[in-house]
Amino acid sequence: MKQGFRITMARLAAIVLAATASIAFAGTPAQALGGESLGCRIAPGPAVDWALVCLNHWKAPKYNAGFAVLGRSGDGYTYEWTITGPYNFIITGCVATSYDCAVEVTGGMIDKDIEVQVRIWQGGQSVLRQANAFIRGFCPHGELC
Repeated sequence: MKQGFRITMARLAAIVLAATASIAFAGTPAQALGGESLGCRIAPGPAVDWALVCLNHWKAPKYNAGFAVLGRSGDGYTYEWTITGPYNFIITGCVATSYDCAVEVTGGMIDKDIEVQVRIWQGGQSVLRQANAFIRGFCPHGELC
């Protein structure tokens, strides 16, 4: 009887320990790194949705190519932004604390590809995401070159 009692007490202790652990971890903020994506859109333009590759739709002297990290979960994010391509300057964001980034790109007759990569950090882990803004060149009469 004593041996059966010891086994039962050991099982009970294991159950209590497991329950206590799950309660302790249930109180921490949810972190689900890996479900994020990077979206892009260009203004001026009709696009209201974010895309992996965004395009300009009409001739303009300057464009705002905007990028945003979508699908975030939990707190404690930081970001490392890398922008390549012929952009003029950063309009807003693009820093470690911002989930978004916008750059100015001059229009013209030559196509321009702005590639943005962001390394997303949360809880000591990271993922890399990329999106592209493709600024198409327009000829003087408003048609694509």
